Amino acid sequence: MADFRATWFFNDAVDNVGWTENWWISATDAPSALAIVANYQVVRSNLLLDSSAITAIRICNVNAPRDSYYDPTGLPVAGTIARATYPLAGVWDCLLCRRDSALNNVLGHLFLHMVPAAIFTGRVYNPGAVSGVGWIAKFAAFVAEVTGGGYLLRTNPAGGPITYPVTNVFLGLRRSERKLGRPFDALRGRRAVA
Repeated sequence: MADFRATWFFNDAVDNVGWTENWWISATDAPSALAIVANYQVVRSNLLLDSSAITAIRICNVNAPRDSYYDPTGLPVAGTIARATYPLAGVWDCLLCRRDSALNNVLGHLFLHMVPAAIFTGRVYNPGAVSGVGWIAKFAAFVAEVTGGGYLLRTNPAGGPITYPVTNVFLGLRRSERKLGRPFDALRGRRAVA
């Protein structure tokens, strides 16, 4: 089995910004890796404002540099939360979550961008304020997806990279800020197209 990195490319049409989210997967080939994480764009778009969309996904075999796979099927996937009803928290504001392994010894941070302001009271995560869109149930579905066994955390100790299954997501630690970049144009590099 090889290690693959899945990268989702996001774009917000109103604020004209772009960002990525990455997860590690172990699979025999790129199409198999894509199949493992196929539901990510569904559960992630449910937590995204409707001005934003997942515009691309790239699967890269990190054991064979420059070997990437892009499948445009079903893209773009737009967010489902109405920005007119639930305004944006802020262009740089995001929900900080922590993902961890079963032993709570390998952690990674996850920054969920383009979320509604109503999930925060000040800097504190308060998901009950957006009950009209079913935020808590949608967030639970997102957590169930990423802790279901296929998504991995990767460390790089002296002996070489090691991956661990994500089994815990400490939800909504707090409001945080992360700068966003320009929207992505054509993906670079050599890749196979499905």
